[in-house]
Amino acid sequence: MYKVAIFDLDGTLADTLESIAYTCNACLKQVGLAPISSEAYKAFTGDGTEALVRKATRAAGDIEGKTVAQVLKLYTEMFAQNCTYKVRPYEGIQETLQILKEKGLKLAVLTNKKQERAVMVIEHLFGKNMFDLIIGQSDRFPVKPNPTSAEWIAKQFSCKTGECIFVGDTEIDVQTGQNAGMLTVGVLWGFRDREILEAANPDQTIEKPDELVNLL
Repeated sequence: MYKVAIFDLDGTLADTLESIAYTCNACLKQVGLAPISSEAYKAFTGDGTEALVRKATRAAGDIEGKTVAQVLKLYTEMFAQNCTYKVRPYEGIQETLQILKEKGLKLAVLTNKKQERAVMVIEHLFGKNMFDLIIGQSDRFPVKPNPTSAEWIAKQFSCKTGECIFVGDTEIDVQTGQNAGMLTVGVLWGFRDREILEAANPDQTIEKPDELVNLL
């Protein structure tokens, strides 16, 4: 019996790609680098903000990383205003979350997006009452795939990690769930293609949100 469902945010609950690409490209432009296609940013997500910026600046031509610190500062400032830009929940997510909640599962978000931005996006899309916990990147926990934050979430609901499922769209999410001893569910509507996601060996792979309800 599973008691807790933990969800990644970017590429799992919501399509946030345009908010990330729009903001980072504006920052690249300010330091004299060329913008990158929105599609390219799919491969840059998952490891946290600093990793995103490092990958983006490198792809834009800064091989030595000379602009990373400047772009990171700009991105942090600009993303506070742009984190909900063209952001939308994936089709079927809202309904699936509601069903899980009605079935008695506790719902949590675990993302490498900064804590403040994660809360803003989740509350913008789903309100303040859908999720029982929202854990984003902060000094409190190491970033995924370190399992510390996932294990902490399980403790907050007084359950074992084996009673939790971890749902995400990247290999990083799968690794996080595996490291924490949780059932891992890879979703194919997000920022990774099937080959990359399935190479991480999730316990289950689904193509639509409502498959999660059937799985449980």
